[in-house]
Amino acid sequence: MQLQHVATRMGGEPARRAGEVAHKCRGTLAEMNQLPTAWKDALARVARSRSSRIHMPTALLVALDMVEAGEAPGGSIEFLKFESRFKALMKRVRPNAANTAWAPFYHLSTKSGLWDLYLGDEKADFSEVSGSPKSRSRVLKRADRAMLSGELVSGLSNPGTIQTIRDSVYELLRKDDDSDSETLIRLHSTV
Repeated sequence: MQLQHVATRMGGEPARRAGEVAHKCRGTLAEMNQLPTAWKDALARVARSRSSRIHMPTALLVALDMVEAGEAPGGSIEFLKFESRFKALMKRVRPNAANTAWAPFYHLSTKSGLWDLYLGDEKADFSEVSGSPKSRSRVLKRADRAMLSGELVSGLSNPGTIQTIRDSVYELLRKDDDSDSETLIRLHSTV
């Protein structure tokens, strides 16, 4: 209601302007709430290492959603739950990529070092794999969950920190100036 009032006072189309004002407010809040250093570093590694503009950021948003929903105790992210959430979100953004959760799940353990992969209680071993696994079955043969790095887990009990990290992922996506990235932000931020 207030945003519409502000947008109307600013002149122009209230709905469009309200969205622009809300977008600017979120950016300002993200800047005010300092992003933890460990997350700054992790997001910088993700930005440098991603081969797809959308897969790793989607995976990060899914992981944050799981933490916030209490589905990742101690930073442990079960692949099947992760895959279900990733598929549901990606199906609406890029349907042909909805079944590829295994790829960012694996790559967030190698390229960005966001988490380690485990099969049961044992650290996953991909030494026998030449290059990176090329299928879901090859990943699941060696890993069934990810464990967020300890330095990243601290602070995730605070919803404000989770939102600040989420806003930073949105900012990473905005820099792509890509329609799929914009769709992902719009769909995810309204959930």
